[in-house]
Amino acid sequence: MRQPLQFTVWDDQGESAGDPYVGGFVRHVQPAPGLAVLDVGCGPGTFHLALSGMWIVGLDLSMGMLREARRLGTRCIQGDAQRLPFRDASFDRVTSNHMLFHVPDRELALREMRRVLRHGGRAVLTTNGNPFL
Repeated sequence: MRQPLQFTVWDDQGESAGDPYVGGFVRHVQPAPGLAVLDVGCGPGTFHLALSGMWIVGLDLSMGMLREARRLGTRCIQGDAQRLPFRDASFDRVTSNHMLFHVPDRELALREMRRVLRHGGRAVLTTNGNPFL
């Protein structure tokens, strides 16, 4: 199945065209050099290109997506959003793009993201516009 590659191409085209969605996402993250960022459900890692200068860890269940992200030089780990393999208060930012609808227990995943976020940190999550999330 080549679907992840298709998404990678779409993301690359969107970013290279100055996609306003990417710019809006980055503004909400409030990037700063040296911040530790966890991207839950990182997919192919293309949003990491827009967040350069920060220490980013991508997490995804899919080894195929992680392979794509690693091609961009992203630090990646295979894992489940419902059981994040990190200590409490490990990250300054937690991001997740269009991933929550894939998670069986969204509330648990959100609690996990909060758990690994440092006091005063920022979580930036996007959905696909599903009103039931």
